[in-house]
Amino acid sequence: MLSRKLDLATPKLKEAYQLGAVLIFTIVAIMTPVNIMSGQITNFAEFLPMVTGLFTAIALCGLPYLALRLASSRPLYVAAPFLIAALTLTSVVMTVIDLGWNLLIPQVFPEARPPAFSLANHVIIASFYWIQYACVMALYWVSSTARQVRARETELAKSQMLTLDAQLKLLRMQLNPHFMCNSLNVVSSLIMDGRHSDAQRMADKLADFLRASMAVDGVEVELGDELDLIDSYLEVEAARFGSRLDIDVQHNQAIERALVPNFLLQPLVENALKYGVHASTGPVEVRVLSRREGKDLVLSVENEAEDGGLADIAPTPGGGVGLTNVRSRLELLFGPEAELVTEKLPNGYKSVIRLPFRERQPRPEVMLDPPFAKLQ
Repeated sequence: MLSRKLDLATPKLKEAYQLGAVLIFTIVAIMTPVNIMSGQITNFAEFLPMVTGLFTAIALCGLPYLALRLASSRPLYVAAPFLIAALTLTSVVMTVIDLGWNLLIPQVFPEARPPAFSLANHVIIASFYWIQYACVMALYWVSSTARQVRARETELAKSQMLTLDAQLKLLRMQLNPHFMCNSLNVVSSLIMDGRHSDAQRMADKLADFLRASMAVDGVEVELGDELDLIDSYLEVEAARFGSRLDIDVQHNQAIERALVPNFLLQPLVENALKYGVHASTGPVEVRVLSRREGKDLVLSVENEAEDGGLADIAPTPGGGVGLTNVRSRLELLFGPEAELVTEKLPNGYKSVIRLPFRERQPRPEVMLDPPFAKLQ
């Protein structure tokens, strides 16, 4: 236990003096009325030692601070005696300086009472100063602990952001290769069939989607932008599957500024296609719905086959890589406040995301003076 090193992240010198000054000023503010009421301070000259003691005590706060810095990263069996010795030295120095002020002030102000010399009294005063600077050092220690906690929280936040960024990049890597291959195969087939206009239209939609997906930056986007991306994705898939795919994307314009993790819906839509259109020989409807329920934003992706061909086909337990990715991103961003639930419908499947509703505030308009307004 004693061989453990003292792990401290001491505050900066300016912050240390500020903390010490607050504590010592509080002590003086409490002691001054007590001394006045007890009759120990009866005039301005007798009040001066309190003022000089205040500034001296604050000036000596640098000694406990320096001691903590020197003791940091040293074994406890070395740091503990060193800190006790530093507190003792500081209290002795403070007692000697305080005695000097008490001797000097009566020479300048005769109405001040000279101090009574007593070893016991000075031991008591030194003990009081020892406790005072121990409290100052404890305050530095608390500040150090708070600083370490903030540093760990910052590192954890950075780690979470890196994890989210890595998951987003992984999602893009999962999305682009097979999606592009399938889409280009369809474009090639359309060209071989002589349907050049259809091939051109699908190639344009594919280019629009890839351009939009690469333009996404950051962890969150507005719901309207996320749904625009899903629209582009589904347009490419609609050109691929033709009449076998029916698309229904519904959302309220009042919530399109809500913030959602980017690429949140794409894995759900991809699953709806994989376990819907791919798994059925008849028409399949894919619905993407969004709404606000109180303080929550609810997003759902559903597929439904007209011929009931999905009845015997179930998604991978747990939702596979895509849904696992979505769940982990929601947990990292929102913790228990967000969830992803999947359920089986009579002729299809449904995935529902519930997360806190947070809306991006519009930028305030800049009011221009009339001379500048004329230039617009």
